[in-house]
Amino acid sequence: MASWVSIVKSRNAITQENGTRAATTQAATTTQVSTRDQKYQKEIQEQQLEVFQVHKKYLEELEEEDKKMENRMPLYRYITRPDTHPLFAPIFKDLSEKCQWEQEQWRLNQEYSSMIHDQKVAVWEKKNNWFPVPLMTDVSEPQKKMGFIPVIPPSSLYKFGYLCPHNSEEKRHEYLQFLLRLLFNRSEQVCACKTVGEFEKVYLEAMNLTRYSDEEWTPTELKRERKTASNALWALSTKANLFPGKQLTHRDPAPEQNVPGVVYKFRNGQKCYEIYGGVGRRETGICGVKDARTLGNLAPIRWFISPAEMRNLKKFDFTFQADPHASSYLYDDFDWSDDGGFGGY
Repeated sequence: MASWVSIVKSRNAITQENGTRAATTQAATTTQVSTRDQKYQKEIQEQQLEVFQVHKKYLEELEEEDKKMENRMPLYRYITRPDTHPLFAPIFKDLSEKCQWEQEQWRLNQEYSSMIHDQKVAVWEKKNNWFPVPLMTDVSEPQKKMGFIPVIPPSSLYKFGYLCPHNSEEKRHEYLQFLLRLLFNRSEQVCACKTVGEFEKVYLEAMNLTRYSDEEWTPTELKRERKTASNALWALSTKANLFPGKQLTHRDPAPEQNVPGVVYKFRNGQKCYEIYGGVGRRETGICGVKDARTLGNLAPIRWFISPAEMRNLKKFDFTFQADPHASSYLYDDFDWSDDGGFGGY
């Protein structure tokens, strides 16, 4: 019969052996779990890398599309950042936390899209010499007399406005800002134009910059302007009284001429576009065109300000006065060729 000591030793050996087996099994199980985790993490990293590669390829495709637009303004596109992909999402405690995360990603996507667009526009502006007009931040006493007034309350877009005739036939604000930008960026070319036809070439070239490859993205106010440069020259002329420049002396007022059903105000047989409210501004503009109706594109242009003065222009708001005679005055549509030119000279 085996002794008690030998039995205990035998049991201890068995226990030790079982413990070693259990430890080995647990270690093997832990190793398997660790291996699965590493494999899963590696798969996640590969998928995340693929998301970044897809995003990079998408940006390259956008670059190719922009090249096809030639010199036209780059389109704004909403671009989703790679970090917005569910693969990068944290574990949410509840639906509310998920919604907050999605809203924050949308905001970051907006900032990212604007940053990409601003970068493209900056390159485009430099390439085409088509920079935004600097904002007017102060006015001199002579400018105040010309009709510049502070915008109340001031905004980041405009600090000062320029009073314009209430009965003007050109009130498209975005179009007038386009003409201001044209003078600022094409001062030498504009002043070198001696005829309507020469100006039209410079005008249409600049107009093409404002158009997008997709017509539906073209600003509505600019989309209507596709004919000739006549509207632009009239708006810039002293006849229109829309742009600060040279002031002409007032001609002697002629009696008002009435047509049944419509009341017009004329000066020397021509329709007036003047400023009310005690400003006392004379007819002011950038140019004059002579015999436009009879000479057409051969009509001569006289520029009243120099290229240096055009480059010194600042961005302001075109502020149209309210009609002081709204109850008694009606105005017909203006025909730019009625007086054979835009103010003459």
